[in-house]
Order: sequence, then C-alpha cells, then structure tokens
Amino acid sequence: MSSGIQWDATVRQQLATRGVDESTGVYGGHKVKIGKGSPIRLDEIKSAQVPYAGYHTVQKVARGKAGIQQCAQKTLQALSTASGKADFKELLGQLKAMQTHYERLGALGLLSAAQKESTGWMFASALKGLSNAQLAAVFQSFTTSEMDLLQTALMREGQINTKNADAAQAAEKLFDLQAMVIKEINDRSINAQIDDAIAASPKNTLTLEASRPQSMADPFSGLEGAGLQTLQNGTGDISAANLHILTEVGSSAQHQREVNSAKEQARLQARDLGNVTVKQMADVLRSAELTVNIQTEHLIGGDNSIFDHPDDPLVNIFHLSDQGIKPHGESYNTLRDNVEKKFFPEFGGHAIKADERPVYGALNLGKRKVGAIGSATGYGSSAIVLKPHVAKRATYIMDDTFLGGKIAITPERRENFFKLLDGSGLPAEIIRGLKDPGSQMRRDLDAYLDKIAGEPDGSTAMLDLEKMPESLSSAVFSNIHPRDAEHIMKALLTECFMDAESTRSIMATHDNLETLISNMNDVDGNSLALAAQKKISVDGRGCLIGAQY
Repeated sequence: MSSGIQWDATVRQQLATRGVDESTGVYGGHKVKIGKGSPIRLDEIKSAQVPYAGYHTVQKVARGKAGIQQCAQKTLQALSTASGKADFKELLGQLKAMQTHYERLGALGLLSAAQKESTGWMFASALKGLSNAQLAAVFQSFTTSEMDLLQTALMREGQINTKNADAAQAAEKLFDLQAMVIKEINDRSINAQIDDAIAASPKNTLTLEASRPQSMADPFSGLEGAGLQTLQNGTGDISAANLHILTEVGSSAQHQREVNSAKEQARLQARDLGNVTVKQMADVLRSAELTVNIQTEHLIGGDNSIFDHPDDPLVNIFHLSDQGIKPHGESYNTLRDNVEKKFFPEFGGHAIKADERPVYGALNLGKRKVGAIGSATGYGSSAIVLKPHVAKRATYIMDDTFLGGKIAITPERRENFFKLLDGSGLPAEIIRGLKDPGSQMRRDLDAYLDKIAGEPDGSTAMLDLEKMPESLSSAVFSNIHPRDAEHIMKALLTECFMDAESTRSIMATHDNLETLISNMNDVDGNSLALAAQKKISVDGRGCLIGAQY
C-alpha cells in the first residue's frame, strides 16, 4: 500500500464483518491511516500543546482545570469540523494533552475516587455548552466507519503493545465520551418531553420537575473563566426531538450497515461487480448535491420567499398552516402528520411544531441542472443546493415518504382500523359499509389486505386508493371530494398499517448511506455500482427526509 502500512490481520478480519475495508483506512505496525490522512502513530501519540504547569499550587490547579476544559472543547471541535469530517490527528492530540492535565491534578491529590474511575466527567461542561445541532454532529461522528476503525485500532494496540498507555488512555476517553454524549442526548430529550407535559398540565409542574434526569455537575463550576462558548456553525438550532431522531436513525443505520455488509458484497459478486465495495457505492451517494426543488415565485416573491427571509427555516406545510394557509386542505395536513409520526415517532406526545418538522429534497445523482427532481413533476422549476452540514443532519430513504414506508397487516391492526373509522371524517354510509362483514366493500377490503399482507416488500405505496378494488375507490370518491377521500383514507390506513419499527430499519443518515443500498433493486444497484466504478453520473435519485434544516 502507498501508506506503507501492512494490515493487522485480526483488525482487518473484525472490520470486514462490519463492512469496513481499506477504502476507509488501514491499521498495522502501530499506525492507523484514515481516509486520505497521514498515518498516525498509536504507540506514541503526539500531544497537542500543553502549557507549563506553573510554580505555585494555586497556579497549577487553575491551569490544570482550564487545560482539561480547553482540551474537552477542542476534542468536540475535532469531532464536528465544518467539513463534516472528524480530524482524528487533532482528536488524539487533544486526548493526550487532556491526560497530561489529568495526571497533574492527580499528583496534587485533587481527583476523587469517582473521577479516577471514569474520565467522562472531563467532558460534561463542554457537552452542555453545545447546541442540539452540534451535539448531533458529535454523536454522528461515533457512528462512522472511520471511528469504528480508530476505536478498533486503539483497542488492538492496547492488546498487542507492552507500551500501550497512549492508546489505552485514548480508547478509554473515547468510550467514556461516547457514553456521555448519549447521556446528554437522552437528558435533553427527556427534559423536552417534561417541558411539553408541564405546558399541557401546569398543575402537575412540581411532580414533573421532580422526574427530570439528574445532570452531571460541572466539576469546575467554581473556577473563574472556566465556562465554555458553544461551537459556532452559523446555523439555527434543531429541537430536542430532531436531536433524538438523528441519534436513533444514526444508531439504526450504523447497525444495518454492519450486519448487511457481507450480504450486500455477495450480491455484488453475484452480479459480477465484486471489484466495487458497498462503501464506494455509498460514497457516490455522499458526493451528490442535496437539492430542494421549489416554485420560482416561492424563491423570490411572496410572504414566505427565501430571498426575503434567508435566515428563517425553509417553509413546510405546517408553517403555512400556522399562517392560516392550507393549500391541500386539512385532510392533507392530517395525512402528512400521520406519515411523519410513523417515520419519526419522536414527534409524538406533543403538538405539532412546524420548525421541527421535515422539509423534503433529494440527492442529485443525475447531476441535473435544476435539482434532482425534474420540473415536470410539479415540485418546482427552481432548486436550492443545500450545504454539506445540512446533508450531515438529514435522514434518507430510497423512495418518496408517501410511498416508501414499510407496512404490517396483522389482525390487531385490522381491528384497530375498523375501530378508528368512527370519527375519521369519511361519510357515514362508507363507514357502515366498511364495518359490515357482509358488504361487498368489506369483502374487497379484506381480500386486498390479505393480498398485500403476503408481499415481502410491502410498502405504503400499496395503500393508495387507486390501487384498491373499485368498490372501495369508486364508492369513496362518489360520496366525498376525491382529494379529501384520498387523504382521509390514506391517513387512516397509514396510522393503522405503516410499521414504524421496520420503516426505521430502512432509513439512513449521511455517514451510513450504505443502508440504502440494501434496499435497492438490482437495476438501481447496478447503476450505482457502475457509477462507483467509472466515477460517472448516474440517473436516479435518493430521497431524503429529516430534521428541519
């Protein structure tokens, strides 16, 4: 290899089972090379700059505490750079410098037994200084194949090297930091839910406040000037629900990438495309521009134009609803709400908040001049190209959100469907017909549900009225406005038969777009593989759904 590093066989085998290969990096001979970066020594990690400890005890204490705080902040910055790629050399250097400050405080007898047991406390204050978007970026760095390589290499170095202190200490801090990140995310999510509950029921405030998670105290709260500024990325923040979504989808996508890697590589081999890796295919997806098609008048004119409100969130259907504008009617808003809460159950439990709801776009794999979606589709003849940090905090699926959700047809779900017909907004005669086991409408519905229940790739595309028997579609359309009929019925069918758990398993984050490849048919997969081979444009699109930009 050009890096001169020979793979450690054990690490190579471990990573291969999780879909990580030399396209991610290589470890061997006490060095790790990640991506196009320079090799990094793990047996003797180069420390970031550490200032002189000082002459007097007071000075040593102050500099030691401040040093840990500064290293913690710079560690988080290394994990969430503006480019979206972690700076692993800087990361390890800051962890090494942090260890020096830690040992200095230990020599002064200032560390408690708990602080000696775990290093996570050193990151507590810095983590609390992050916005939700910044915290999400730090979390996502732990779900990448690059971080998998680094952490595996550090553990291996600790096993095989008698002089393993640097690697062992770095590994410990990374794992402790990862645990602290997850705790902070969970705390913010729970606190947001408690805030919603208090807003809904103020009389229960005292009880609800008592249920808040215990926050790790800032160990340096008494140190003057120890407070940290939040990392600046020039964007508005996301909600706690959005943060929770990115965490859950990221974890799920990482798991799917790891467990499906061998199967997907075998599919490529069977199609005589074995010289292409799944990661290389996903890299084609990651390199595509993320675009949102929009009507030109919405771009440059009107109350919600982007030119007039460049710092506001992109407007979604719920922003319009808050303004009293419902272009597709109330029935569409109900449908959209049901679909989004199935993709993102984290939106449940509180009233709709427009700012945290998704806007929709696509990866411009075909390199079209005006966005990924052609103007003939009606989405708009203008397009916005979104910045890389937006792509990092979006979630992705292979198809349109109205069509791509997974379904599960079970007796319990059927029973729930018939219970929810009352109050659905459908005409009374339609409800009676659907509830009557002897009616033609009911028999046709039961037969259709039986049919799609047996489909291994059943999706919400099968819940469209036009795909159902004529007795259903024609009866509904003859008694209610066709648009409202479609929206009401699809909303009810979605609520009852779209399965949130299996749908989550086919969603991906930017760092784990390999998960999408597992859900591609052979035609799309071949096209993407050839694009990876030849580095040419590929026709098609990958849809995205995600947290508000």
